[in-house]
Amino acid sequence: MRKDYFLLFGSNEPDVVKLVTEVSQMLKICFTPHESDYLGNYFLYQGICSDKISIHCNFVGNVNEWREEKYREFPTLIYVANYCGKNLDKNKRTDEVKLNLQMNNKITLLKEDIIES
Repeated sequence: MRKDYFLLFGSNEPDVVKLVTEVSQMLKICFTPHESDYLGNYFLYQGICSDKISIHCNFVGNVNEWREEKYREFPTLIYVANYCGKNLDKNKRTDEVKLNLQMNNKITLLKEDIIES
């Protein structure tokens, strides 16, 4: 059975660029800035550490909506996704990212999902 791993973190750091710098240093990765009419400005990493890590403002001003309304107290969100490769490898990468991000007292694990198909 195939498993895909997803994490959602919230941060009380309102400065997205500052958080991107901290996460980059913690995980030893580089993020690329992106723009989207729907998503607004965000930062994206894709690579060996994780299939995808994206950092966003929770409130998207250009569409006047919350990305995660349930977590409005967190101005910045970090999404982690591992969906490529063997289940054991995806689980290991997810656990490593989770452990590293939770070492930062500005970052809180909000949700963890494993999707089986």
